[in-house]
Amino acid sequence: SVFLYTPMIYRVVRKRSADGLSPTTWLLKYVCYTCTSAYNIYHHYPLSSYSEIVALWAQASLMLFLVCWFQRRWLPLTAAVGLPAVATFTAATLSGD
Repeated sequence: SVFLYTPMIYRVVRKRSADGLSPTTWLLKYVCYTCTSAYNIYHHYPLSSYSEIVALWAQASLMLFLVCWFQRRWLPLTAAVGLPAVATFTAATLSGD
């Protein structure tokens, strides 16, 4: 499953079209993978225990960018950049470390 979204990425790039793909879906996947990765990093788990999530996060990030690029819809991409920044700031503030 490390290459779960690779065929979709290939198809979108080859066709230069993201018709039928929802930016909201990819934004939600991006946020879920970001939260899961952040949780594992925060608890200092070994990378080997969540490396698959990091690979899926990278693919979901690329798909989100491609869908927004080809559909000319930038709000989900803006949210994808802003949400982790807010989450990181909040976690750092609340952790007290």
